[in-house]
Amino acid sequence: MPNSDAASVAPRAPLADRIGRWGMVLWKLLDRFARRRALTCVLLAAFLMSLRLATLPLIPIPEPAITDEFSYLLAGETLASGRLTNPPHPMWVHFDTFHEIFQPHYMSKYPPGQALFLALGWKLLGHPWYGVWISFGIFAACLCWMLQGWLPPRYALLGSLLAFGQITVFGYWMDSYYGGAAAGIGGCVLLGSLPRLLRRKSALLSAAAASGLFILAITRPFEGLVLAVTAAAAFAWLNRRRGRSLRGLFSLRILVPFVAIGGLGACWLGLYNYRNTGSPLVMPYTVYQRTYEISPVLLFLPENPKPVYRHAVIERFWRHHADLVRNRPLLALRRIRHVFLATRFFASELIVLLALLGGFLDRGWAARLSLAILAIFLLELQVATYWHPHYLAGAAGLVGVAAAGGLRFLRRRLGRVGPALALLCVVLAWGQAVDEALDAAADRNYKSSRSVVAGLVKSYGGRHLILVRYAETHDPVREYVFNAADIDRSPIVWARDMGPEKNRELLAYYHDRKVWLCQADLVAPALTPYPDAAAPQAGSAQPGPAPAAPAVP
Repeated sequence: MPNSDAASVAPRAPLADRIGRWGMVLWKLLDRFARRRALTCVLLAAFLMSLRLATLPLIPIPEPAITDEFSYLLAGETLASGRLTNPPHPMWVHFDTFHEIFQPHYMSKYPPGQALFLALGWKLLGHPWYGVWISFGIFAACLCWMLQGWLPPRYALLGSLLAFGQITVFGYWMDSYYGGAAAGIGGCVLLGSLPRLLRRKSALLSAAAASGLFILAITRPFEGLVLAVTAAAAFAWLNRRRGRSLRGLFSLRILVPFVAIGGLGACWLGLYNYRNTGSPLVMPYTVYQRTYEISPVLLFLPENPKPVYRHAVIERFWRHHADLVRNRPLLALRRIRHVFLATRFFASELIVLLALLGGFLDRGWAARLSLAILAIFLLELQVATYWHPHYLAGAAGLVGVAAAGGLRFLRRRLGRVGPALALLCVVLAWGQAVDEALDAAADRNYKSSRSVVAGLVKSYGGRHLILVRYAETHDPVREYVFNAADIDRSPIVWARDMGPEKNRELLAYYHDRKVWLCQADLVAPALTPYPDAAAPQAGSAQPGPAPAAPAVP
């Protein structure tokens, strides 16, 4: 028996040695590559951007489908045209919709950061999605740069790879028009500057910190402020614990670039607010919140005065939301669910395990401090009414820091097998990217019912007005009524069916357009010529027979 046991165990040692030997070879190559810090950041961004471009034949550029996306696209188109806002439309009541303000100007309610990237894509490459693509690449480079300020180069690269195995190029941060890459850039630049500033007082790092704050202010202002205060307090505590003084941070060398960039950013944002709301201190988001929403943005604030709703579908949506907020026990359950889903977006079971190993067992300060900032950040955000994963985008890099701490613990504790196991964890984390790619490829032929209707109408040529009629049970998420920045010059104008009498003023205003009625909630949404519309004038669209009800999803 002893001989047979020895024979069964003997082959295992050489295999472990071979795994360890190859792991060490790959580890040394990784270490040599990661020491070229700037090149590592650039190549990581280039790899992710190239990967998404290479898959475009299988997973094409996405079409907007969510209400938030149309709002961001409105802002992107406006900025791409060289304007900060659009004049109010005389028929705006017919176009009233979600997440857009119509008085005193016509514009998206959201801060302009994401829209600036959409405008960049529009101007440079002819499509707003390329702005998202560019922002994701910059985000990748900034996240790697941030981790290099917290960790040794090889662990910074591994942490970045773990992060982007989870936040994949096939997820909604890349394949939507409202994702979190823009806010992630701001958070990574700010969080990457802080540890470097404590080690080296530099005007360039001060400018970087101010730039990160500005990007957060024009993308996720509330969450960005919470993150900035939490992180600054954490690093001040760490610096004091090490017996260092913070006086160097208040020298002219640090303050001048910080105040200059912060001041210029505040002036631009104030101008943007002034052009849209009439006050440099009032954001479009605030105007929309006061106009349409019953429940406040923060839970401890009183409810807003009862809004005046002009359309039943908008009223039902915001009343339902207010009821959920008032129901505190149900709200608590929903918030637990939202926090779980949000953190699940950033961390799979593997990354959670690595982060816990790093936070509690690794000897370095980075993993522990990142977990502490994340925990405090999540607790402070409990006062907010809304929750989505991209709200936490500014803190995305902290997940990579904590997980990389777990890899460092494995590397140090497991001897020769440690490097191979650490690299295997990165490969396993990228299984998330494979799953996202397969799901996205399966949905590549999906088209929203709105886009199908728009395509049908465009096939007739000319200029059109589509009146959209909803049933009482309509799902507000499936909203049709969104328009371009310049409504009157758009080939298709979408409006709400307000009944024959109120529709007449709109039909008179657009007397030179072909008018359609879209009944969106039929089993097969029907598109038919509007019965009360006058015959189109010469030069307007002259389609053939009225189309049958198109079978759309």
